[in-house]
Amino acid sequence: MLNAQRNSDEMSSETITTVFVGNTQLYDGQSFSIGGKYGHQINDQLIIGAVGMIGAGLTDLNGNEYSNNGIGMVVGGLFFEHVVPFDRLVYFTLPVNFMTGGVTFYEHFPRSLGITQLYTTRASIFIIEPGINWELNISETLIPYFGINYRFALVQTNQSFDNSDVSGPSIQCGLKMRSREN
Repeated sequence: MLNAQRNSDEMSSETITTVFVGNTQLYDGQSFSIGGKYGHQINDQLIIGAVGMIGAGLTDLNGNEYSNNGIGMVVGGLFFEHVVPFDRLVYFTLPVNFMTGGVTFYEHFPRSLGITQLYTTRASIFIIEPGINWELNISETLIPYFGINYRFALVQTNQSFDNSDVSGPSIQCGLKMRSREN
Protein backbone atom coordinates (compact mmCIF):
# COMPACT_ATOMS: atom_id res chain seq x y z
CA MET A 1 0.00 0.00 0.00
CA LEU A 2 1.44 3.39 -0.94
CA ASN A 3 1.82 6.08 1.71
CA ALA A 4 -0.59 8.31 -0.22
CA GLN A 5 -3.46 6.03 0.73
CA ARG A 6 -3.29 7.05 4.40
CA ASN A 7 -5.53 9.84 5.58
CA SER A 8 -4.51 12.99 7.44
CA ASP A 9 -5.76 11.72 10.82
CA GLU A 10 -3.39 8.75 10.65
CA MET A 11 -0.42 10.96 9.70
CA SER A 12 -0.75 13.26 12.69
CA SER A 13 0.34 10.45 15.01
CA GLU A 14 3.32 9.16 13.03
CA THR A 15 6.91 9.06 14.17
CA ILE A 16 9.72 9.19 11.62
CA THR A 17 13.15 7.75 12.47
CA THR A 18 15.90 8.23 9.89
CA VAL A 19 19.44 6.90 9.60
CA PHE A 20 21.81 8.18 6.93
CA VAL A 21 25.38 8.07 5.64
CA GLY A 22 26.94 10.71 3.49
CA ASN A 23 29.95 12.12 1.72
CA THR A 24 30.88 15.76 2.12
CA GLN A 25 33.80 18.11 1.85
CA LEU A 26 35.37 19.48 5.01
CA TYR A 27 38.33 21.81 4.64
CA ASP A 28 40.05 20.53 1.48
CA GLY A 29 39.28 16.81 1.64
CA GLN A 30 36.43 14.37 1.34
CA SER A 31 34.78 13.36 4.60
CA PHE A 32 32.39 10.64 5.64
CA SER A 33 29.34 11.38 7.78
CA ILE A 34 26.79 9.30 9.62
CA GLY A 35 23.74 10.55 11.44
CA GLY A 36 20.14 10.23 12.39
CA LYS A 37 16.87 12.07 12.75
CA TYR A 38 13.88 11.50 14.99
CA GLY A 39 10.71 13.47 14.36
CA HIS A 40 6.95 13.62 14.16
CA GLN A 41 4.85 14.17 11.08
CA ILE A 42 2.68 17.11 12.15
CA ASN A 43 0.43 16.97 9.08
CA ASP A 44 0.66 15.56 5.57
CA GLN A 45 3.28 18.19 4.60
CA LEU A 46 5.47 18.82 7.66
CA ILE A 47 7.89 16.77 9.76
CA ILE A 48 9.66 18.36 12.76
CA GLY A 49 12.28 16.77 14.99
CA ALA A 50 15.86 16.38 16.19
CA VAL A 51 18.94 15.67 14.04
CA GLY A 52 22.49 14.61 14.91
CA MET A 53 25.55 13.95 12.79
CA ILE A 54 29.20 12.97 13.10
CA GLY A 55 31.62 13.66 10.26
CA ALA A 56 35.30 12.82 9.88
CA GLY A 57 37.93 12.80 7.18
CA LEU A 58 41.56 13.24 6.28
CA THR A 59 42.84 16.59 5.09
CA ASP A 60 46.06 18.49 4.44
CA LEU A 61 45.55 21.20 7.04
CA ASN A 62 49.06 22.61 7.21
CA GLY A 63 50.65 21.19 4.06
CA ASN A 64 53.03 19.10 6.17
CA GLU A 65 53.95 15.93 4.28
CA TYR A 66 55.19 14.22 7.47
CA SER A 67 52.01 14.44 9.47
CA ASN A 68 48.62 12.74 9.38
CA ASN A 69 45.93 15.40 9.31
CA GLY A 70 42.23 15.11 9.86
CA ILE A 71 39.02 16.89 10.66
CA GLY A 72 36.07 15.89 12.78
CA MET A 73 32.67 17.46 13.29
CA VAL A 74 29.93 16.65 15.81
CA VAL A 75 26.67 18.59 15.50
CA GLY A 76 23.06 18.33 16.57
CA GLY A 77 19.91 20.37 16.44
CA LEU A 78 16.45 20.65 14.91
CA PHE A 79 15.13 19.85 11.46
CA PHE A 80 12.05 20.83 9.51
CA GLU A 81 11.04 18.85 6.45
CA HIS A 82 8.40 19.84 3.92
CA VAL A 83 6.84 16.78 2.29
CA VAL A 84 5.72 17.40 -1.27
CA PRO A 85 2.51 15.38 -1.89
CA PHE A 86 3.58 11.78 -2.22
CA ASP A 87 1.03 10.16 -4.50
CA ARG A 88 3.73 8.68 -6.76
CA LEU A 89 6.35 5.99 -6.46
CA VAL A 90 9.14 8.61 -6.35
CA TYR A 91 8.51 11.92 -4.59
CA PHE A 92 10.68 14.52 -2.89
CA THR A 93 10.98 16.35 0.42
CA LEU A 94 12.71 19.62 1.31
CA PRO A 95 14.60 19.32 4.63
CA VAL A 96 16.33 22.15 6.49
CA ASN A 97 18.65 21.33 9.40
CA PHE A 98 19.62 23.88 12.07
CA MET A 99 22.58 22.46 13.98
CA THR A 100 25.24 23.54 16.45
CA GLY A 101 28.28 21.75 17.79
CA GLY A 102 32.01 21.63 17.27
CA VAL A 103 34.64 21.08 14.64
CA THR A 104 38.17 19.84 15.34
CA PHE A 105 41.22 19.81 13.07
CA TYR A 106 44.05 17.60 14.19
CA GLU A 107 47.61 16.93 13.13
CA HIS A 108 49.47 13.83 14.33
CA PHE A 109 53.12 13.11 13.61
CA PRO A 110 54.20 9.46 13.24
CA ARG A 111 56.51 7.89 15.85
CA SER A 112 59.13 7.29 13.15
CA LEU A 113 59.93 11.01 13.25
CA GLY A 114 60.42 10.88 17.01
CA ILE A 115 57.48 13.23 17.53
CA THR A 116 54.48 11.86 19.38
CA GLN A 117 52.45 15.01 19.80
CA LEU A 118 48.91 15.50 18.61
CA TYR A 119 48.04 19.09 17.77
CA THR A 120 44.39 20.09 17.73
CA THR A 121 42.46 23.19 16.80
CA ARG A 122 38.83 23.38 17.91
CA ALA A 123 35.98 25.78 17.25
CA SER A 124 32.26 26.05 17.85
CA ILE A 125 30.04 25.91 14.80
CA PHE A 126 26.48 26.78 13.75
CA ILE A 127 25.06 25.22 10.59
CA ILE A 128 22.02 25.84 8.39
CA GLU A 129 21.71 23.01 5.89
CA PRO A 130 18.91 23.05 3.30
CA GLY A 131 18.52 20.19 0.84
CA ILE A 132 16.33 18.05 -1.33
CA ASN A 133 15.59 14.33 -0.89
CA TRP A 134 14.23 11.94 -3.48
CA GLU A 135 12.26 9.23 -1.69
CA LEU A 136 11.10 5.85 -2.93
CA ASN A 137 7.50 5.20 -1.87
CA ILE A 138 7.59 1.39 -1.72
CA SER A 139 6.31 0.70 1.78
CA GLU A 140 4.29 2.31 4.54
CA THR A 141 7.06 1.70 7.07
CA LEU A 142 10.41 1.77 5.20
CA ILE A 143 11.34 4.56 2.79
CA PRO A 144 14.81 4.64 1.18
CA TYR A 145 16.04 8.03 -0.03
CA PHE A 146 18.88 9.92 -1.71
CA GLY A 147 19.58 13.55 -0.80
CA ILE A 148 21.70 16.54 -1.77
CA ASN A 149 22.36 19.28 0.80
CA TYR A 150 24.42 22.44 1.11
CA ARG A 151 25.92 23.30 4.49
CA PHE A 152 26.22 27.00 5.38
CA ALA A 153 28.54 27.11 8.39
CA LEU A 154 29.33 29.89 10.83
CA VAL A 155 32.58 28.98 12.58
CA GLN A 156 33.75 30.67 15.77
CA THR A 157 36.60 33.02 14.87
CA ASN A 158 39.70 30.89 14.47
CA GLN A 159 43.14 31.48 12.93
CA SER A 160 43.36 28.00 11.34
CA PHE A 161 40.08 27.89 9.41
CA ASP A 162 36.96 29.89 8.55
CA ASN A 163 33.35 29.45 7.37
CA SER A 164 34.33 28.41 3.83
CA ASP A 165 36.45 25.52 5.17
CA VAL A 166 33.40 23.86 6.72
CA SER A 167 30.65 25.04 4.36
CA GLY A 168 29.93 22.98 1.27
CA PRO A 169 27.80 20.43 -0.55
CA SER A 170 27.05 16.93 0.68
CA ILE A 171 25.26 13.89 -0.62
CA GLN A 172 23.61 11.26 1.51
CA CYS A 173 21.49 8.19 1.32
CA GLY A 174 19.38 6.82 4.08
CA LEU A 175 16.37 4.95 5.28
CA LYS A 176 13.30 6.45 6.91
CA MET A 177 11.32 4.24 9.26
CA ARG A 178 7.74 5.28 9.85
CA SER A 179 5.75 4.08 12.87
CA ARG A 180 2.30 4.92 14.13
CA GLU A 181 1.76 5.82 17.74
CA ASN A 182 -1.31 4.37 19.40
